[in-house]
Amino acid sequence: MENLTLEQINNMDAESMRQVLRNAVIERQRAEQAEAERQKAEAEAKAKEEERMDNFFAGKLKNQSPRFGDQY
Repeated sequence: MENLTLEQINNMDAESMRQVLRNAVIERQRAEQAEAERQKAEAEAKAKEEERMDNFFAGKLKNQSPRFGDQY
């Protein structure tokens, strides 16, 4: 949001003030939406990485696990 002085605010007409406030609200909503999308993408990437690592280690342990009976 742009920095306005009290004199500029006092000299604004109603329509200009509405436009300034509307722009500020739209800018804030866009920033909040971008942050929410970023957090969602981070969470999805973390979940995929955890799943990949779980599968990797499950495969490693399965291949090297002790066998019973005549299997080694």
